[in-house]
Amino acid sequence: MPCQIIYTVSALTLLRAHEEPEYAAVLERADLITADGIGAVWAIQRLTGQRPERVTGVDLAVTLARVCAAEEQSVFLLGGKPGVAAEAAARLQDRLPGLRIAGARHGFWRPGEEAEVVAEINRARPGLLLVGIGQPAQEFFLDKVGRGLAARVALGVGGSLDVLAGRLRRAPRWMQRAGLEWLWRWRQEPWRLRRILRLPRFIWVVLRTPRKERRQSEQ
Repeated sequence: MPCQIIYTVSALTLLRAHEEPEYAAVLERADLITADGIGAVWAIQRLTGQRPERVTGVDLAVTLARVCAAEEQSVFLLGGKPGVAAEAAARLQDRLPGLRIAGARHGFWRPGEEAEVVAEINRARPGLLLVGIGQPAQEFFLDKVGRGLAARVALGVGGSLDVLAGRLRRAPRWMQRAGLEWLWRWRQEPWRLRRILRLPRFIWVVLRTPRKERRQSEQ
């Protein structure tokens, strides 16, 4: 069975897909997509009439790693700055006794080294591959090489490796439930302000979608 590809999408992921048809096509080729933000949940509900469950990249990564530990499958972590993937792997093992780590590699490589990265993953043959090299790079990477990966499942996790490594703190539960996790991330990473300022455009794009088009999309 070919590697199953999973992406998690936020409001800005959907906005990029709206603006870049090539990226939209990449997302459409995924085996599964989850809503990783309250903005994505709102947009999907408004455009389809169905409210999806919010499933974040970090939560899904931990859940799938727990399954790997139970089924004696290994996990390979790819992404982040040097040291981040290894730290995340160590913390996952502490959290999930019995979890096997097939490998951990940072997310910086030259274009000519891509084949080496893929070969390293394939030698490890992990049950789960976590790819955290940011959007849209991780989706384009997995779309290009995913079907040739010797992994059962590959999940794009964005900056979740920093959270798993303990370099970033997860928002308090009440903020997660209130859909304010994005605000917590901004407090820890002020550089995200430039991204946040694009949210009004996302809202405008969703609101201007005519009801007739929404109905056609459901057919």
